[in-house]
Order: sequence, then C-alpha cells, then structure tokens
Amino acid sequence: ILPLPPPSSSSVDARRKSDADRRWATMTEDPFVEEQISMIGTGVLAPQHAVQITKAARQAGLKTNGTNIIAKCGTHHAERNLMRAAILGVTPYTLNLPLEIGEEGAAVLVPVAVLNPFEVFAMVFEQGMMQFILSFLGPLGTIAPEQFWQAARGSSVFCQHPWLQEAVHILNMTVPLLLFYDGCDIYRNKEFLFFLWSSSLSKNISDWDSVFPCLCVPAEFVKTDATLRMLMLEVTKWWKWNLDILESGVGPRKGFYNETKLTSSMKKLAGKKLACGWRATFAGALGDFKAKKE
Repeated sequence: ILPLPPPSSSSVDARRKSDADRRWATMTEDPFVEEQISMIGTGVLAPQHAVQITKAARQAGLKTNGTNIIAKCGTHHAERNLMRAAILGVTPYTLNLPLEIGEEGAAVLVPVAVLNPFEVFAMVFEQGMMQFILSFLGPLGTIAPEQFWQAARGSSVFCQHPWLQEAVHILNMTVPLLLFYDGCDIYRNKEFLFFLWSSSLSKNISDWDSVFPCLCVPAEFVKTDATLRMLMLEVTKWWKWNLDILESGVGPRKGFYNETKLTSSMKKLAGKKLACGWRATFAGALGDFKAKKE
C-alpha cells in the first residue's frame, strides 16, 4: 500500500505464478485440506484453528503435501499466510495516487499496489465453473444474470441502466457488480480506506469467495478534502477503465496509463477473452452515507 519495490522480471513473475498454481493444486487435491478451505470460506472454521487442527492431524500420522502447506502457515498470522499460500497469480498493478506523505502535508503522487478487478474476474473463472458460480453467480447459477436483468427492466431505477440496450445473449452472461468503500480502524488508532467489490448475485454467500479487495490506503495520508477529491477522481477513472474491460470481455493490450509494458498476469490476458464470454458491469455502490457522499 506504500511505494512498491522495483518490478520483477517476467521470468520471475512466471516462476512465482507456477509455484502458486502448484501450491493451490496440492491443497485442493487433498480432501482433508479442501474441506478445511471450504469451512473457512463459509465462516465455520477460523484460519488459526485450521492450522492447529492440521498440525494435530500431522502428529496423528496424516502427513500429506497439502497438510504440510497448511501447517507451515503458523497460527499468529494464519489468515494472511493462508491467503499467500492460495495466491493464484494476479500480479499487483501500480496506480499513482495523490497522498500527503511530505513534511508539509502537500499531496504527491505515490505508486500504490492495486488488484485489477478484470484480472481477478478472469482468474476466478480459470479455477473452474464451480468456483465462478460461487464467487459471481450465486445459488441460482448460470440463470442468475438472466433473472436479474429481467427484474431490472421492471425497476424504476434499473430500467435506465444502459446495459439493458445490449443483446439478450450478452445480457444473460453479464454479472452485475457492486462497489464498496469505507474506512476501517485497525490497531485502535490506525484507520485505512478500503475499496472492495463483489457480484450482486453472490452477496452474503461467503466473504472469502465473493468479496474482493482492490485497494487500501492509510487514512493518515489523506488528511484534506482536496486530497480526498483527487484520490477519488483517480480511483474512479481506474475503476471506469476496469469496467470498460469487463464489459468488453476481452483483456487490454495497454495499461491504465496507456503503457505497453504490462505485468505478467496482464500479458496473459491481452487480447483474449477474460472468462469465455462472461462479462460484468456496474450495478450499484455500497457504503454508509459518508462513504457514498465521498
């Protein structure tokens, strides 16, 4: 969330993705570990308890590659370490945001790590249709978008949605997205500004599987209304860029700043369908009154 280290070479990025894919495959092919991941996703099992149970299982003789990965996560930062073990290869993108980090409090452009929603959308689809349904389509599965857009036509608000002008076969494969923004206190006296997103079809199923963070910045670097306005403007432009890509269903050949040098995960999607014809568009914003005003 602060200045990033120099970008790694594409070969290093590819090796990291390959290692992450192998770890994830090892975890999900192990029935014991897969059940734990499912329980964590539904809130039945806390990550630190999963690590403790796995360690006990290994002591009892259940020594598999999957349990070895979980056991190494440790209980102190179990959730963070489990997330790192499950990373599936989206390379953070760099967004230049105005933050007040100078001695005089003047806003300067700072490179901040973000996760492009269009890349996450494609990555989830890559994990299989079952995961895509869980994360973006919800209990109704593949018919959910059709029912949503049919209901939208009869709504006094959503009947004006420009996406309703699209062909029916495209509309029925378009996921309506929700954007969320709010501040959150961490460690008592530290506040961070969080930007998250999700599908309106899979809401409340499992936060682990269906709510995706894309940006987080320390509130202490956004002190004035002027800086907040500049920050929100840049984030809005970046989200608009992502939504244009999600609506097209095809990966971009250039970055947000029109750069041709892309991250390794963006190169993989450049000019290709993100999710085999599935698309997404904006449907609404979530947050308290202060967040919506900002």
